Amino acid sequence: MKKKGFIYLLLAINLLFFAGNILIDTIYKKNYNIDLILGCAFLFVTLLFILFYIKKNNTEKNGLLNIGLLVLILYNFYLMNGSLDLVNIRLLQKVPNFTNKSYQEVVKWSSKNNVIINEEYEYSESVDSYHIVYQSDINKSLFRVKEMNIIISDGKDPSREISIPDMNGMKFDEVIDFIEENELTNVEIEYEDSDDEEDQLINQSKVGNIRRNEEIKFTFSRGNINTEEVTLKDLTNISKLRATSYLKKYKIDYELKDDFSDTVKLDYVISQSIKKGTKIKTSDEKIKLTISKGKKIKVPNLNKMSLEEIIKWANDNKIKLEIIKKYDDTIKKDKIISSNYKEGDSVKENDKLILTISKGGITMKEFSTLSDFTNWAKKYGIATSIDYEFSDTVENGGIIGFSYNVGEIIKNDDTVVVTISNGDTTVVPNFVGMKKSAIETKCKSINLNCSFQYQNSTKTKDIAIRQSLTAGSKLAKNSNISITLSNGESSNPNTGKSSSSSSSSSSNSSSNSSSPSSNSTSSTDKTENKQEDTCTVQTVTTGRELNNIVASPESFAQTSADLKAYFNNLNVKVVIESDSTSGKASGSVISGVRLGSYYTTCCPNDCTPYTIVLAK
Repeated sequence: MKKKGFIYLLLAINLLFFAGNILIDTIYKKNYNIDLILGCAFLFVTLLFILFYIKKNNTEKNGLLNIGLLVLILYNFYLMNGSLDLVNIRLLQKVPNFTNKSYQEVVKWSSKNNVIINEEYEYSESVDSYHIVYQSDINKSLFRVKEMNIIISDGKDPSREISIPDMNGMKFDEVIDFIEENELTNVEIEYEDSDDEEDQLINQSKVGNIRRNEEIKFTFSRGNINTEEVTLKDLTNISKLRATSYLKKYKIDYELKDDFSDTVKLDYVISQSIKKGTKIKTSDEKIKLTISKGKKIKVPNLNKMSLEEIIKWANDNKIKLEIIKKYDDTIKKDKIISSNYKEGDSVKENDKLILTISKGGITMKEFSTLSDFTNWAKKYGIATSIDYEFSDTVENGGIIGFSYNVGEIIKNDDTVVVTISNGDTTVVPNFVGMKKSAIETKCKSINLNCSFQYQNSTKTKDIAIRQSLTAGSKLAKNSNISITLSNGESSNPNTGKSSSSSSSSSSNSSSNSSSPSSNSTSSTDKTENKQEDTCTVQTVTTGRELNNIVASPESFAQTSADLKAYFNNLNVKVVIESDSTSGKASGSVISGVRLGSYYTTCCPNDCTPYTIVLAK
């Protein structure tokens, strides 16, 4: 009997849910979905039959029935939750369609569901101001949506072209109705004495397509009316255009002034200086009309309001609202960073309130490649800088680390520095005096890419006399180094030979060997200097060590000096020029330098200079 009692309880809950869903949809939501109502009613009747069956059936083995009823309860709850939003179940919910709904509804929903809204404004002829023209991710699972794009109506486009028919012969009220319906904003009305019927349009300045805010003039006939004396009609609560047209018709001089009004619409007449029904001589009187600027609106303390409350206030008061969202590590998410109006300022209808709202701070993420990081930083406008370091644990080109840890908030306008590995290091030996075969073996053993060039010299052929990088320098493995080998003495008969044999090794261009003794005078040096005229031009390739110079420039002078020293070691001639118009940081490379480029070495009679342009 206890088992049957449990079934009765499940049946009762289901019956209540079905009845509740029907009542909620029809009475509360006013959504007369016939399919849903019939479906619920069918299941309701089915449950009643099950109830009668259980009463007559004495068996207590109703396990499957219990499971079915429990599933049905969950389904009923899901239906009810969809109507009342009792529980935020992201896995089950879908993104609603907010098209033509108010922006305020979107903000309320996004705040509740923690969805970032990216807004744009555009004019719309069919959607009211501050209502949704377009929305992404409609009916998409809420669980998968983190950001949503919407386009908000900014009202009708003032520059949109409107087709203006030829309305000559039409009456004043018909023309004004057309002007108001099409929201023409730059209209001039005139009256002329004419034999045509009173208030008949006798001329219009433009026909065809014109922009809403383009000037257009309509001229009407006065007919045979008396313009010397007139009994004034009530001009209050009619539009400025209609009121001034009436005064022009009767040749009444007038003056306009603006004032706020809580009761009279914008651009409608609040009051007139001469009361209605007064008979005046038009040549002697001047009437003053007070035109409504709309109600006087005081800006509240926006910092104490939620974004939803601000949008509601703007909508209620017909204030245009522009929201700019930016990341800020000092201002909480959805709080105001700045506003073009402060508390207590007076604004009127159609004024624009510009708010800069915080999206909170940007949280540093984890990245496995440099391209992923730079793409992410570019998307969020984060300044970046790249440093290079040698590493025996991170492969060449891999990321060693960042200046921010994963999960840290990046400070406003800060630069995130990423450190890239130049790979494991090797130390440059002193190759001067070594034979080519020994150099090749040594280079292979320490992972250096050694290239050779020849130059006439008093040294034995294939003996190293110069190297492009100083002995003891640290380089990334597989970096390039250029070594100059002796080609023997020149066959030129005019070239003298060394008068004596030096007891010390020839020093390379980077002073890799010890200084020669005082007895080792300029005999050899002079010979080599003469023989340099017949040196062989070689091609060299810039290595990764060049990145250490150009990646993080300190100044124009420093980068210029470093580049000259670097290329001088390669025996390559460069000319450094400056450019102060690029907008780049001082010392940044504009052109002429690129990792892996090929350059030819310099000989006295065959020297190709390369131009490098740096930001000044």
